[in-house]
Amino acid sequence: MDEKIKVFFLVLGFFILSIVILLVIFHKLYTLEKETYLQTMTQSLEALYKNNAYLLKERANIVFDIFINKEDVLKIMAEASKIKDKNSKEFKKLHEKLYKNLYKVNNYMKKYKLQDLNFNLPDYTNLIRFYRPEKYGDSLKGVRKSLEIVQELKSPVSCFEIGRAVHAFRNVFPLYYKGIFVGTVDIAYHANSIISGIEMALPVYIEFLIDCNSIQKNLYKEEQKNYIRSSIFDGYFIDKEVEIFNESAEKIKREVQNINKRDLENIKINLKKGKSFSTNLKIKDKSYLITFINVRNCEGENIAYFVIYKPDKFFEYLYKSFLITTTVSTFLLMLIFLSLYFYLSKQVEHKKKLIIISETDPLTGIANRRAFMEKMEETIKISQKFNYPLSVILFDIDNFKKVNDTYGHDVGDYVLKEITKIVSNQLRKTDFFARWGGEEFMIILENTELEDAIQLAERLRKSIENYQFEKAGHITISLSVAKLKSDEDIDSLLKRLDELLYKAKRKGKNRVEFEEN
Repeated sequence: MDEKIKVFFLVLGFFILSIVILLVIFHKLYTLEKETYLQTMTQSLEALYKNNAYLLKERANIVFDIFINKEDVLKIMAEASKIKDKNSKEFKKLHEKLYKNLYKVNNYMKKYKLQDLNFNLPDYTNLIRFYRPEKYGDSLKGVRKSLEIVQELKSPVSCFEIGRAVHAFRNVFPLYYKGIFVGTVDIAYHANSIISGIEMALPVYIEFLIDCNSIQKNLYKEEQKNYIRSSIFDGYFIDKEVEIFNESAEKIKREVQNINKRDLENIKINLKKGKSFSTNLKIKDKSYLITFINVRNCEGENIAYFVIYKPDKFFEYLYKSFLITTTVSTFLLMLIFLSLYFYLSKQVEHKKKLIIISETDPLTGIANRRAFMEKMEETIKISQKFNYPLSVILFDIDNFKKVNDTYGHDVGDYVLKEITKIVSNQLRKTDFFARWGGEEFMIILENTELEDAIQLAERLRKSIENYQFEKAGHITISLSVAKLKSDEDIDSLLKRLDELLYKAKRKGKNRVEFEEN
């Protein structure tokens, strides 16, 4: 090779190496400054939230001391706690008396952003909800963890909680009459109380997200209409009653409706971690700081978030500073190398996703037919090589077409998923469970004798038979069990399983058929 060419490539190599080193340094500094800012903003906004919550808690303490912890209120609670029949006229009179006594107090509280009083008896029976006074007399045991904690500790508790009628930030106080515990009172406030304090202080728009499962598990059905599924964040509801408290928030709300859902992948990952965090997104060429303040319930579970959208030019400034520190040539080189890196990374990631998709049944989440065949071929080789016993179970849902025809395919899908859960919970980690097709399923049982496989099949059959499917009633399955022969291939084994399953169907279904080796 010509020396000039060698020198050219040598100089070019050092030049490129130097540029790469500089770009790496600049990029690290840029990233560090951005992450530091995000962490600082998260801490600042979380502190603002906690400060508002603290002030509201102090107001609740004042209301309790001045209006609630009084002879007339405590006496009503004491009398109500002695009544066993919660449908009696006597119980209703005490309910109405307490409502009348504290009606003005409840309205007075609202001036200071405390929305609701809620009284519960020692046996967790609700005496009155000022938010829904017509709903009372029901037990909140197992629904309101805060009540159990207060009874156990005999001291006030403050936390976010979802009850039967409404969610709220609750300050729960124990009530005593003549030294005897007679129940609890919640002095609660809505998310609006927090949001108003922040929106009036900063040019932001705030949403309140609540975990879908928590809403559906606890709230009365008729109360769930007050919530709508978030169009941006999967798995969360938005409270319809959340208000907007200034014109800036209204404007920001309109702008964030244009958020690109493709930019939300990192946010979804962080949401699952259950921690407060901030991120930066561009929405219609405008830079936004989006902060998620996590809200935990009384058991320490993260079930809600305040999502704070704030227009923030800091990110634009930071990015421009990063560009100014580099030349046009270094930027172009960086773009080339990063583009290549991101391209290859996306290709690898895309390939992995395709493999997962190709081997997973999208409805039930277990392995599909293709994955089963690959696993079966591999397992047969190992079994025959080391002389390990290998058994296989094939089962089919009885009269599944009738389920679809009678209740619809949505219920059919529900049955498939429920059966998948029931069966999965009874299998070992080494067992391989797959959807063979339609309503048919396969289970590979490595190192398992036929007798053990038959026992498992019978347990699965009984489990399905005894399970009450809420949407479809009584469901049964038919099963066939076979053990791999020493010189048998996969086709022969599958053929025997099919014949045994057909035999089970002919004999009346809801049974296990097997063939001794």
